[in-house]
Order: sequence, then structure tokens, then C-alpha cells
Amino acid sequence: MRSLALTVACACLAASPLSGQQRKTCVLVIDHVGREGIRSEFLPGNTNYDAAGDVRMHCDKQKVTLRTDSISMLSGDYARLFGHAVYQDSGYRFAADTMVYITRIEKIEARGHVNVLYRTTGSTLVGPYVDYWRQVKGINDSAKVVAVSRPTVRYYARSAPNDTGRQHP
Repeated sequence: MRSLALTVACACLAASPLSGQQRKTCVLVIDHVGREGIRSEFLPGNTNYDAAGDVRMHCDKQKVTLRTDSISMLSGDYARLFGHAVYQDSGYRFAADTMVYITRIEKIEARGHVNVLYRTTGSTLVGPYVDYWRQVKGINDSAKVVAVSRPTVRYYARSAPNDTGRQHP
């Protein structure tokens, strides 16, 4: 299936207090749909998209990928991923039963059997409920991960060049 570009976020805001800087939010591009995709527009400018069967996508011009069994994108602001959902960027990898990606504020809400890998050190977080705000200039100054309901965290320090083995958590 050829790529289908879907605008799910505004790439820049005209009246920004950032003195002319552009806000770069994710514009999702569908790379693959295994079964069927349906696009609908109930109100002008508000495009909805539903797809099922091994849905793979990425953020245009960014190193962010998403994969899921089924997706429902609502009015360009929300992407709801159902089934085994996986989100990856340069710093983190999230896997969960379901996710909601709120593109205008660059937030991932992962629910149910959430596994998070911090790619730099190999540290992990496992729990039922994790929120992640992606670092995007002009929107979120730094990345933030919030977990509730007693998550399990295994923290590994960054290895020094002389280390021969992996440090204990």
C-alpha cells in the first residue's frame, strides 16, 4: 500500500509567543495497513481515519515510529492505538495494550501492560499506566515520563568506557 499522509497536527502556529519560532508537532504518515483503512470527513477540515490489521506509521521528517493492530484518528488531534501498540523515538520505546497519542501537546498515554525502555542506558519501567510527554521545541522543553499504580523500575547508570560488564540495577 502506498504511503498516505494524514495531517494530525498543525505543523506551526501563527501567533506564537516564541517570537517567530515554528512548533514542530508530529504529522503522522501511514506506511502500511494490513486489512483496510477508511477515511471520513464529517466536518470540513476534520478528517477521521480508521484502519485495522498491522498498522505501521511514522512522524513525517522525525525519527518516531508507531505500530499497532488497529488505529482510530479523530479530528486531527488524537490517534488511538488498539491492540499491541508500540511507540519508538530516539530516547524511548513504549509497548502497551492501548495508547492515545495527543499530537498537539505531544503526549502518549499508554495503558495496560506498559513496558518502557530508556534506550540510552537500558533502564526499564513496567506498569499499568504511563504517560509520556515528548520533548519538542516550543511545546515540551524536556521529555517527561509519569507512571502511577506502583510501577516496577529497573534503573541502570550510563556505562563508563572502562566497564566490562553491565552494572546491577
